[in-house]
Amino acid sequence: MTLEVLKKICSETDQYTTPNLNHQLLLHRRNLRNIKNLEEYVNVKTLFLEHNLIENIEGLDPLVELRALYIQHNKLTKISNISHLINLSVLDVSANKISTLEGFPELPNLQSLNMSLNRISDGKELLALARCPKLQLLDLSKNHLQDGNEVLDALAEVPKLNVLRLQGNDFVKTMSFYRKHAVVKIRKLTFLDERPIFENELRLGEAWIRGGAKEEDLERERIRAEKPKKREVDSDDQFSDCELDGPGVEHYTVAASPKFKKPTESDEEEKAKDNTDEEEKSKDNAESTKARVEAKAGAESITSTVAVDPPKATEPPKAAEPPKAAAPPKKELWVELVDQMVILLASTFNFNWEEVTENIRQIALTNDDLCEPEAYTEANIEERYHHLDREMKDEFTICTE
Repeated sequence: MTLEVLKKICSETDQYTTPNLNHQLLLHRRNLRNIKNLEEYVNVKTLFLEHNLIENIEGLDPLVELRALYIQHNKLTKISNISHLINLSVLDVSANKISTLEGFPELPNLQSLNMSLNRISDGKELLALARCPKLQLLDLSKNHLQDGNEVLDALAEVPKLNVLRLQGNDFVKTMSFYRKHAVVKIRKLTFLDERPIFENELRLGEAWIRGGAKEEDLERERIRAEKPKKREVDSDDQFSDCELDGPGVEHYTVAASPKFKKPTESDEEEKAKDNTDEEEKSKDNAESTKARVEAKAGAESITSTVAVDPPKATEPPKAAEPPKAAAPPKKELWVELVDQMVILLASTFNFNWEEVTENIRQIALTNDDLCEPEAYTEANIEERYHHLDREMKDEFTICTE
């Protein structure tokens, strides 16, 4: 990769041919085996090197301003020679051959690290990531990590980690209640694998760690009891002249609000005057309307003595419109959703009905107005799965016949 080749690539990708004017370099899919001759590209902040044949990270010493390095889909076996990149915030080394984190540098501004599709197996080596104090997003999916406790204990040392992906590792399938342990040990997580983590899930996980399923059920009842009860408020009670005092409530009156103003004596007098005028107008209107009605009735009586109009043909009654189909109730939609989740989660957790039931309970907790999470037991879930499985087989048999 000579300087002339780099300039030609910049020209082809609509970059500047003057090296120090470029803020990014697009060197992906160029069959590059090494990184060199970047001395004049001192202002590059984003470097794309994915889908090449690079075996070692090298030649990046001049790029002190580098913010993002994309070097996925290469032949790297380790991460090295980037300790000088103190401004680096995004690093993607996915789909390489990395098997160790030995010598992983301290990167004070690294926020996102993607190491998926590699060969990392030792969970203790993940302690090296604790040297990245701003690391928030970490993808370790589809590696060869074996010991779940080692992995979670190491990642708990990363101070600001809140998005984590671990699916595709061996321990995820073998570790009992992996998600509960992960949520409790790495307390700052807001997203794990493919699902967000809410406050209630953390509380239920902590309760389960304390006392198992029984304590978890008690905590679930406490969460329900804490939900504010809906109260209907009369329109007359929505605003009042009384002051509100209490812990956490500001000292407030309706009079202090710019939207509402207390009526004064002059306002009351004007309002009474307006009411009197309106009453007089309505009285005059009523008298004139009465006179018009009497005159019209007299004219109709005279006309009826002279000629009688034939009766008008009555129109046949219109056929009643058929009622519109009612939308399916929410509860039926919820049952269909549960059936789909049973089929999906059964295969995901390799027919571990305890895990399947726990996941459905967690989701049901957010919809407890439609269902009772306690109603989903392992026996019920397993029986429902076999019932759905038989139905699908019967449908398939009918279709093939």
